[in-house]
Amino acid sequence: MDTDGSNLQLIYRGLLNNVRYPVWSPNGQQIAVADNNTWPWPVPDPDPQNNVSATAITVLNADGSGSRQVYQTQSRKGSRCPFVALPGQSETPSIIVLVERLTWMPDGQRLAFTNVGFLAFCDGHISGGRADVYLSPIPPALTPTEVTSSAANPSINRNRQLLFEGSLGTIEREGFGRPICKLNRPARPFLSAIMPKVNRFGHLMVAVLSSSEIPVVLLRIVVNVPKLLCSMIGKI
Repeated sequence: MDTDGSNLQLIYRGLLNNVRYPVWSPNGQQIAVADNNTWPWPVPDPDPQNNVSATAITVLNADGSGSRQVYQTQSRKGSRCPFVALPGQSETPSIIVLVERLTWMPDGQRLAFTNVGFLAFCDGHISGGRADVYLSPIPPALTPTEVTSSAANPSINRNRQLLFEGSLGTIEREGFGRPICKLNRPARPFLSAIMPKVNRFGHLMVAVLSSSEIPVVLLRIVVNVPKLLCSMIGKI
């Protein structure tokens, strides 16, 4: 579609008609998408109940041709549904792993993305959940490279610096992440910072999750004033 809304074209339907988070490659010649499908893939299990939600990362040419999968999550089926517990038994939930928020590396060879995992039960409710940032494998494979855990929504600049959302705490990979800025006397018990965006003037806008009755607080911070812990930044 052109910027004025004209020339709308369908270039890719997806593996199961459920495509999310499209992003242009740095040279504008390719597009990457989170291509929601099921696992196992591409050959489904003969028992439909064993095919659980998952996501592939698909890269295609700008005109929609040449689509290929570079990564596939491996969700895992739990107890058979409907689950009827016998004495001493408890349900084993399915482990669902999906991909969100893609961003290209500056060289256009790999993608950083968020892996989101949670537990799904037969009665429809979900539990737990975590998000981690990974790099797509080269060559395409089922095992990506973990960049940092308990993090989401990566963004990479031309200097290979990675900006991402993370909990207010330490980064497990020592030497990778560092706080951009830190709060000395918090007005609220801040939990984590999300949706970091830096404008061309170097100002950072971030949504901070709080445990108070006001769940999200928007802050606009000049990055070079170290008074607030806003997000994490590292180099890959």
